[in-house]
Amino acid sequence: MKKIRLSLLCIPVLLFGFFLFFHETGRIIYHESDTYRYYMYTDSGIRNAPRISENYQFEYIPTEGSVSEMSSVVFHDARDCAPLKNYLNNAGYYLYRTQDQGQDEIWLSARDKKALYSLHRDKQGRFVRLSRSSL
Repeated sequence: MKKIRLSLLCIPVLLFGFFLFFHETGRIIYHESDTYRYYMYTDSGIRNAPRISENYQFEYIPTEGSVSEMSSVVFHDARDCAPLKNYLNNAGYYLYRTQDQGQDEIWLSARDKKALYSLHRDKQGRFVRLSRSSL
């Protein structure tokens, strides 16, 4: 009986140890083919965003200090943001503010007060980044 209790106590400790071992910190860059990271770190709103380029990658920044969690998709060699804007609009978000001569846009929702989307277009046209941040 003591062996059963001891083994039942060890299971949560081992699971917690595996979590600490496999848990990553800092900025994580990955592709959709990395199934574990894709489903572990990619927000569903970013996962469902339309792909505006064949060349894209995902980024995840965990909560650290005053910086909130952020999930992003970065499209390389993409210039047309219209599908992403339509996606955000159809999801109930509205354009709240533009910055940096229209290169950066902040999108908010009247329903979801815990998140915001940002859309950034590189001035040289090298990439487009769609990010979702927790508030």
